[in-house]
Amino acid sequence: MDRAAILLYLRNLRDLEVAKNHIAVQRNRERQSIEQRKQELGTAHYETEPSKDSEGAQLILGALLLGFGILCVIMVIARWIEGYDDWLLVLIGGIFCIWRGGTWLSSAMDLRTEYNTVKEHNAAEETRLLNNQPIIAKLTNDWRNKEQWYNGEYSKVQQLLNEFYRMNILASQYRNLAAVCYIYDYMSTSQASLEDTLIHEHMENGIRRLEEKLDSIIVRLEDVVYETRCVRQNSQRSIDQNNQMLDSLRRAEQNTFQASQYAQLSANYSRANAYFSLANYLKR
Repeated sequence: MDRAAILLYLRNLRDLEVAKNHIAVQRNRERQSIEQRKQELGTAHYETEPSKDSEGAQLILGALLLGFGILCVIMVIARWIEGYDDWLLVLIGGIFCIWRGGTWLSSAMDLRTEYNTVKEHNAAEETRLLNNQPIIAKLTNDWRNKEQWYNGEYSKVQQLLNEFYRMNILASQYRNLAAVCYIYDYMSTSQASLEDTLIHEHMENGIRRLEEKLDSIIVRLEDVVYETRCVRQNSQRSIDQNNQMLDSLRRAEQNTFQASQYAQLSANYSRANAYFSLANYLKR
């Protein structure tokens, strides 16, 4: 097959592989985002309620100590009037009981306040979860429709790729994004034929090096594919020139098999162009 036709074939493979990768990445990214959002909406952030038993015990003990301390103080005042000699010890004990009882009562009230606050918070969480159920249901339904679209686009691109690969110009081990990108780049920047490229001693290492930086390369290629395949004013002249080239090669070819390959490439190229004319999802 003519070298220019091979380059056109490889460029279509590259562009379709880039589109397929873009769909897969966007689908997975959006799925993860939706699942994360649903998890946020459907997860309750309950707080642990403090024990009411602890509150009750502190309340009772605090009241008893406070009452006993007050009683001690009253007794000291009464005994002091009567000339009681050990009033200081009782007074100190009464003051301690008042202080300790007051502390426990204050702690019990704090526990009650905390309990009520936590109870209100947990009730609000219950209400939030109930209110979020319709939102979660809508997210699920919307994503189901969006995922069907992604899967449909992915299937379209895969079908187009299969049509190109069935021409058996590339061996099966080179039918992937990294290999196609490397082969096309090598041939388009040199005068090497496809046969020379495939037997090049550095080819396997070149593909592995490209795989290591594939993510950054894909970002650039997505822009290239959109500008050259999706933007009508940029692509139509190139499409017309390529169609003329393929038609001329087919007419001039004496070998029946080679002529049929040009015809098949022309048909696949037309289908790819029709697909990319509607592939606005590649626009950033």
